[in-house]
Amino acid sequence: MGTLTRLANFIESKGIDKAVVTDLMRPLREIRRAQQKPAHELRANVTYKTFVHRQVVLLEDPSEVLRELGRWLSTHPKNRGWKSNFEPDEYYRM
Repeated sequence: MGTLTRLANFIESKGIDKAVVTDLMRPLREIRRAQQKPAHELRANVTYKTFVHRQVVLLEDPSEVLRELGRWLSTHPKNRGWKSNFEPDEYYRM
């Protein structure tokens, strides 16, 4: 069982609807799929100016997923008194 599946099972076991978990995990699974492609695969050389912008767009969804997971985990009763020294949306923004 992989780490993403374990994370999805953990979230579901805490009462989150399966459809919500599926939507939450989709961007993370897309990144995983992209990472598993062969690194030395022959493909067209990409050197145009919008490449960096495409990378930023690719990372926006996983950033939102991680932000939402952080918010969800922060609702645990043992975290009630904890206060951050920074605003997560500002500090982690890509």
